[in-house]
Amino acid sequence: MSFSRRQFLQASGIALCAGAIPLRANAAGQQQPLPVPPLLESRRGQPLFMTLQRAHWSFTQGTRAPVWGVNGRYLGPTIRVWKGDDVKLIYSNRLAENVSMTVAGLLVPGPLMGARRV
Repeated sequence: MSFSRRQFLQASGIALCAGAIPLRANAAGQQQPLPVPPLLESRRGQPLFMTLQRAHWSFTQGTRAPVWGVNGRYLGPTIRVWKGDDVKLIYSNRLAENVSMTVAGLLVPGPLMGARRV
């Protein structure tokens, strides 16, 4: 079967438009709401303790997967601090592997975050 140039351009245009339509694939009954990490608040320098350890998490109903977690959960906590307060984060690594932790959203000098010569 041969196409004329006009038929080829029409088919190409239709294919291009069809490819641009966003498709959404849903697994029936498999959607779970995203978990909301627990809130930890620090006031006036009160230390916050975080334990890195192995845990299990159910990403889909009826299955559990081994994960690394903070304080026994898959996601680490949401940490709320107040402007002007000192914050002390105390990490305890109960994993067999070395771990490097970062904190997003704080203005922290490089040497205090483990960076050398920054």
